[in-house]
Amino acid sequence: MSRFLQTAGSDDSSSESESADDESDSDGDAAQPQKKVSRSRPDQEDDSEDEDDVKRIVKSAKDKRLEEMEGTGKAIDNALKINHWVAISNEFDKLVHLAQRQTNVAERIPDFYIRTLSGLEDSLNSAIAKEKEATKK
Repeated sequence: MSRFLQTAGSDDSSSESESADDESDSDGDAAQPQKKVSRSRPDQEDDSEDEDDVKRIVKSAKDKRLEEMEGTGKAIDNALKINHWVAISNEFDKLVHLAQRQTNVAERIPDFYIRTLSGLEDSLNSAIAKEKEATKK
């Protein structure tokens, strides 16, 4: 029975037991949101700890373009070492595209681009010479 509907002359012992039940229900309801909060708080603390451990490095667009060009040049060098001309061709196309983007933003072409092209030309000439010798035999 609800405590609001109880009359003044009703039994006190039953009201005490009902009020004890009401208190336990209200305590149970109050305890559940606290558990949810306590579960989310450690997650928030963990996120802040992760952010402290890992430092984000902010790079400019120019630096990102240069690093991408350097990576492509290294990929060409690695493909030259194993004589993988399909990969060299793909990476060369990518490198030319990156160089074109570099000139579109009015920045100079880096020196390693020129070195990569000259090394690629030397490797191509030597590969062609080897192929000519192989066909003569």
